[in-house]
This record gives sequence, C-alpha cells and structure tokens, in this order.
Amino acid sequence: MKPSTHPSPAASPRGNGWLWLTFCLALVLALLFAKSFVPGQALFANDGPLGAQKIKAYTLPAGYFGIWNELSWLGADNGAFPPNLRGLMLLLGPLGYLNFSVPLSLLLLGWCAWFFFRQLGFRPMVCVLGGLAAALNMNYFSNACWGLPSRASSLAMIFLALAAVHSGMKSHGWLKAILAGLAIGLSISEAGDNGAIFSLFVAAYAFWLAITQEGGWLKKSTFGVLRVAVMAIFATVLASQMLEIFINTAVKGVVGMGDAEVTREQRWDFATQWSLPKAETLRVIIPGLYGYRMDTPDGGNYWGRVGETPGATERLSRFSGAGEYAGVLVVLVACWALAGAASRDNKIFSPTERNMIWFWGAMAVIALLLSWGRHAAFYRLVYALPYFSTIRNPMKFMHPFHLCLMILFAYGLTGLGRRYLETALAKTSGAGGQMKKWWANATMFEKCWNYGCGAVVVISVLGWMVYTSARSEMVAYLSRAGFDAALAGRIAAFSAHEVGLYALTLIICAVLLLLIQGGVFSGGKARWAGLLLGLVLVADLVRADLPWIRYYDYRERFAASPVVDFLAAHTEQARVVAPPLQINQNYAQFQQFYFVEWLQHNFPYYNIRTLDVSQEPRPPVDKANYLGAVGKNLVRYWQLTNTRYLFGVAPGFVDKLNQQLDPGEKRFKELLSFTLGRKPDNEFVEAATTDNGPFALIEFAGALPRAQLYPSWQTITNDQAQLTRLADPSFNPAQSVIVANELPASTNSSAPLAVDASTYAPLEISFKTSAPVPAVLLLNERFDPRWQVTIDGTTQKTLRCNFIMRGVLVPPGTHTVVFRYKPSATTFYVSAGAEIFGLLLCGFLFFTRPREVQGKPSKTKG
Repeated sequence: MKPSTHPSPAASPRGNGWLWLTFCLALVLALLFAKSFVPGQALFANDGPLGAQKIKAYTLPAGYFGIWNELSWLGADNGAFPPNLRGLMLLLGPLGYLNFSVPLSLLLLGWCAWFFFRQLGFRPMVCVLGGLAAALNMNYFSNACWGLPSRASSLAMIFLALAAVHSGMKSHGWLKAILAGLAIGLSISEAGDNGAIFSLFVAAYAFWLAITQEGGWLKKSTFGVLRVAVMAIFATVLASQMLEIFINTAVKGVVGMGDAEVTREQRWDFATQWSLPKAETLRVIIPGLYGYRMDTPDGGNYWGRVGETPGATERLSRFSGAGEYAGVLVVLVACWALAGAASRDNKIFSPTERNMIWFWGAMAVIALLLSWGRHAAFYRLVYALPYFSTIRNPMKFMHPFHLCLMILFAYGLTGLGRRYLETALAKTSGAGGQMKKWWANATMFEKCWNYGCGAVVVISVLGWMVYTSARSEMVAYLSRAGFDAALAGRIAAFSAHEVGLYALTLIICAVLLLLIQGGVFSGGKARWAGLLLGLVLVADLVRADLPWIRYYDYRERFAASPVVDFLAAHTEQARVVAPPLQINQNYAQFQQFYFVEWLQHNFPYYNIRTLDVSQEPRPPVDKANYLGAVGKNLVRYWQLTNTRYLFGVAPGFVDKLNQQLDPGEKRFKELLSFTLGRKPDNEFVEAATTDNGPFALIEFAGALPRAQLYPSWQTITNDQAQLTRLADPSFNPAQSVIVANELPASTNSSAPLAVDASTYAPLEISFKTSAPVPAVLLLNERFDPRWQVTIDGTTQKTLRCNFIMRGVLVPPGTHTVVFRYKPSATTFYVSAGAEIFGLLLCGFLFFTRPREVQGKPSKTKG
C-alpha cells in the first residue's frame, strides 16, 4: 500500500476523549435507566425475563458447567453459561443482572468503539461521537432492552478484534492476529451465531488490509489467508464451549437440522420468517415508521411484516423485538464519507482511507441484501452453503450493517474535520458572509452534495405531506391486516408523526453539515461543531430509543396467588398442563394469559414444572417421535409424563373429561375454581379462588408418580417397538416399565413400590429405596446420557425407560440412589484458559507498545 498523503491525525496528546465519552455516556444511560435503582422495579425482558433468571438450575457457579432445566416439558439441556462477560454480569443476581446488564453492555460497546476509532488514529471528537453512535444505536439498544444485551457486548468484542487487526499491520502482526481471533471467539461466546456472522466481516477486513499492502498479489493474498486462518483457529478455541452448546442444543438430535437439500428446503419458511421486508429498510432513518414494540402505547404498535407467518394476515402473527434506527446524522455523515471517497477532492481522504471507506460501504450493502432474507433473491445464495441454514434469522445481518454504518460515520467525521474544521479561515463579516464566501469558491463536489441534500429534504417533506394526507388509506390497510379501526387510526397518526420528526431531524442535520462545510466552525470554533454534533446525535437517538425501555413492579407481577401457590407446593410431585383443547372463548382467553404470563414468568419464578413449552424453535427428535406415538392419546400422555394437574373451565368440564377421555376409571376431579382479573392498583392479571369461577384447576389421579420402583419390567431395545408398546391400550404403565437396555428378565409381577426423594435439586436428585426384590427405579424425567446414577456411592448404568425417561436397576434391600447431572467440563476450561491467555497477551503487548517520543505521538498509517 502506498504511503498516505493525508495520514489520519493522531489523537491530541492533551487527551484522548475517553473521559468525555465515559462521562457523557454514563450520564445518558443513568438517566435512561434511572428506574433500575428504584426498589421493586424490574426492567422488561422478553428473552430471559426475571422469572427465567430465578430458575434454580441457573444458580452459579454450577451454571458455568451445565444447566439442566427441569421445569419445561420433561427437562432439557440448556447449555451452560460460558466464562464470558454475560457470565460475569450474572454474578449481580437475577434482579441485578436484569436491571444493570443492559446499560453496562451499552457502556462497554461505547468504550470498545472508541478504542477502535482511536486505533485508526481519529481525533478525540471523532472517537467520542463514534462511541456515542455505537452505544445508542437502536439496533443494539432495542435488542439489549428486549433481553439480549449479549448482542451489544458481542459487537464490543468485534470492535476490539478490528482494532487488533488494524494495529497488527504496524507491529506484532501475528500476536495481534491471535488476539483478534480470541476477541472473535469471545464475541461468539457472547452471542452465538451473531458473533459467527460478525466474524465473517472481521475476516474480510483482515484479508482486505493484507491485499491493499505493497507487494505481489500472491504474497499479499497468502499473507491474508494465513492471518484469517490464525484468527479462526484461536476464535474456535476460545468459543469451544459455546460451539459445543450450540451443537448439543440446536443441531444434534434436532428435528430437521440435517444438512441434506431436502431438509434445507423444508426449513426455508421457518429459517427466514424473521426477514427484513425491503420497504422496512426505511426504519434505518425513520425509527417509528412501522411502530416500535407491539405493545407501544398511543399508536406506536409495530405493524410491519417482520415475523409474519406466510399466508397469515392476523396481527398476532407479526413480531417486533428490534429497532433498526441508526440516526439521521449517522446515515447522512456516512453517505457524505462515501460521496467524498468517490470525489476528486484530495483534501478529504487519503488513498488508504478511500480503500477502507469503499470496503465498509460494500460490506454494508452485502449485509443489507442478506438481511432481506425471503423478500429478495440474495439470501438464497448463502442459504445453500453447508450448515448456513442453521441460522434462523436473516435480520441478524442488520447487526453488521449497523457496524459498517458506524465506521463510515467515523470516517465521515474525520473527513469533515480535516477539510473544514482543522484550518482557521480568514475572518469575514459574520456567519452569513462566511457562507457566501465559501459558496462562491465551493468545489463541484460540495455543490453537488448540498444540492443533493436539498433535494432529499424537499422529497422528505413532500413525502411526509402525502403520507399524512393518505391517512384513510392507511387505516383501511391496517384494518385489513387485523387491527381494529380505533387502533388503526392511532397507528396511522403515530406513523405520520414519526415521518414528520424524521423530516425535521434531516433538516437540522443538513443545515449543521452545511454550516460546517461553510467554515463557520473552523479553527478555534471546532469544538462547537463537535458539541452541536454530539447534542443532535444524542438527542435524536435517545428520543428514538425511549420506547424500548419498560419497567414493571415485579412485586405486583409475582404477588401471591392461591393457584400458583398450590402448584408451587406440589411441583416436586407432579407437572401441570393447559390442555391444547378448543373449549370456548373463555378458555381461549385463559390460554393466552397462561402462555404469556404464567408459563413465561410466574411458573419459572416459583420453579413450577409444566408439560408446556413457551418457545421451542428447534424441537428434539426424540420428543417429536414420542409425541407422535403417545401424544394423541391425552390420558396416556398425561399418565406417562407425571402430569397430575391441568386447567379447564367450570362447571361441567370435569364431567366431559371423565366421559370422553376416561370413561372406564373417571380419574378427573376438580380441585378449585378461580377467576382472573385486575386489582385497581395492579397492571397484572391475578387469579382469585371463588366457588363459582369460570376456570378450574383439575386433578388427574391416573398420573404416574415422579419416581417409583417397578419389580416388573419389559426389555424392548427397538425404539419403534417401544413407542408402539407404550401406545398400546393393553400396556399398563402403572404396573410395568419398558427398558431400552439389556437386563435380566423380570420374574416378579408384584405391584410397584412407592419411593420418596430425600433431596430434589436441579442437578441432583436422591432417593431412599427399599424393596425385597430387584426393581427398576423409574424417574419420570427425560433421559440424557450426562445424567449419571450411583447406588450407595457406586456408579451404575443409567437406563432409558419408557422410551424417553431415565431409571436404574436397584438390587434388593435398602439403598441410597443419587442421580447427578455431570456434563463434561473440558470445553469450559479450554475457553477459560484461552481467555486467560488473551489477557496475558494484552499485558505483554501493552508493556511492549511503541513509546511516544518527546511528547509527540508516534506516526500511524491511515
């Protein structure tokens, strides 16, 4: 690469802007999340809400090595908490993590963005504004508030990786390639496939830097490939635990996750459901054009098509857990950078900087095209690649798109500063005179740019006027889409208001850039330009981010309830279910409340075991086979799965169950009836017991106990034969158990024996057993080979019973039987060791970094 004729200015030795960034960002975040300090308040999180954070299986430090969630269905492997930033934040406790992980992750993102821009040699003002733009970017802000702060910390690690890649072109190249790989690995550890997507862009950046150096093409390309290979190796090592978790929970044994062409095609609709419609790309510059969250008040409801089920028109088929607003100022300055790189004005960017601007511009276009998913042809190209179809959400490519915008924004600020702020112009008679003088001598690029900005402003204002006047058509469209007329009117008004705010913001930003170009803030006034840019940037992004922040009083949400309290007291003995039946409108309303509130919040908060699952995008194969065989016979299904309690309506529903589902034994009976309603001072629905309530908690006496000793067993090693036998009405699971392992033939036909658990923890369950003959101890929880069992301290073989449950053969006499969840900890130690190595490497590079001479910063390449 040729030496830069305009090297990027190194930061001033008087300061680097980090303190300013920290002060501004900490102040903004403290104001935005002030309720986190209020007792009783909890920050809303759709993914990982407070109830889920309270699950006993998530207790640390055991959660670092393995998590078995026994609350959902028959139990499931929930991976582990890798030794990463999220894992550290979990030490804050459930409520502390919920309330403070979001602002802490955003603060970290701002710091790491600042560090990358600092490594590029940008001035403090640029680094500070770049850090603010990254931390307050709606894509990451909204995801964090939705319960995914790991996506912000994942991007933070990517900024560190980019910084290492760039710095490695000047010194310690291979060591910094290793460090970049470790940072990528930490990004993957934070956010899974999101980090993997980011890694593709970092690899492209490393290769681009290599091939733009001086030398022959073969040498440069070989060097680039080797650097990327080193990064990939160390990223894989650090992310080994997350990769193992992903394979175990999202690939291996999951329905339809094979890589055959037929399975990829079968998954297409599912894998691309969360694609960004092309028209909704406008959300990048108009935050509320399509609304925000689905429950945003005053017409701010999301009404776009993201998450829309193919062929469905109902509003509930849509989804919004993310915003895409980058900020008008950010987009405008990024576009100025691209235009400036294409111009012939050599005072704006060096050849090196032009290369980088065009690279990030191309990456932004690629990311955007892929984010459209099913709404364009581009995603089909990558979907056909091996295992690429395991990525569920094409909109995840909007994450690197916003990364590219942030970097282009910083380059644009650098060009503006160099061209219009660093040199003091001759004094004229006021700002007006200065602007006239500048315009008279403006270059063709400057005039074209500002004419173009003026045209965009005019088109935006006219578009707002036309959009506002078309309100009746908008209301009609929303009504056809499933919104009632009153809400449709509010949505239309809200959307038009957002377009108006966009037009106003665009005018302000265009005028500010015009004043900067005109030299109004040149020389000693440059700091005022930075201050005004910062105020506009922060005010605009904060205004757009506010709808994503929502708090609630968790004491009200998790207030005592007779129904929930009863189930919590019996959770170790039996499961609960809301039958998937169409009874009447009352029951349909209860089901919606049950799945939204109790199943996702109250049940995990109180550790209530349930047969229902709130979300299961990747169902396991064994579950699908089990449901296919026994799930259609509800009585047999509830019996085998230890499901004793179910919800229904009252009165009369129990009689129908006994007549239609269990006419021979009539084992259903009503325990209590209740009603649902809100207290005047409580926003949450509560259940109150009453003699004649519309809903009922029902007991099914035929459910098998959680654990039981069976002196009689049947050995069937063929899976399909097991399922056929389980579904056979002649088979009585209350008298015998099916074992998939080779055991001596059972010679005893006596009745099963009761057994009680002496301890019942998520990762350890112990029993005291006593039987006169050998017996199979059946534990009606899902089989997994990582569950090990001991009898009187001696390890025994864990049996697979009734196709999907676990058990053990217990000899005659009195014994202590202990089941323990013992996943391998190897990858945890590998990941933790890689992180320690990375910290040591950072220390080495810090103490061997080039020193500044006589107070002057060392020269850096563009």
